[in-house]
Amino acid sequence: MAEAEIVTAAATAIAITTTIEDIDKSESSQETDETCPVIVKQQIALVGKLPPNLHRLHNLNRYTIQNVTTEHITKAFEDRLFTHSDQVWVLNYDIPLFIKRKLRREVTIDKYFEFNSLSDLQRYLKQGESAT
Repeated sequence: MAEAEIVTAAATAIAITTTIEDIDKSESSQETDETCPVIVKQQIALVGKLPPNLHRLHNLNRYTIQNVTTEHITKAFEDRLFTHSDQVWVLNYDIPLFIKRKLRREVTIDKYFEFNSLSDLQRYLKQGESAT
């Protein structure tokens, strides 16, 4: 009977050791998960025609950009795209004044950004890059 108790005690010790090793592994994997930052992309509604050289803009991997041209602006208002976006970027050189006025009424001021040129947009993206 003593042999049976020794075998049972050994099996229990192995099971406890295995469980502790599993806990250590899961804690170490959680530590690596916590040290690796997760980049959450901001949802951007870009109002205006996208330039053909958009790929030259820096830091676009931080954003998911939904392009809205003047032809599709009515549908975007109906779908409430601007209220659901994290930011609204307006290309002033491509948008009529009445659309800009409507956007200013619909979108909160802290997430509304106007750009007079593509170089202004580029500067804004570079500022965000240096802030991170």
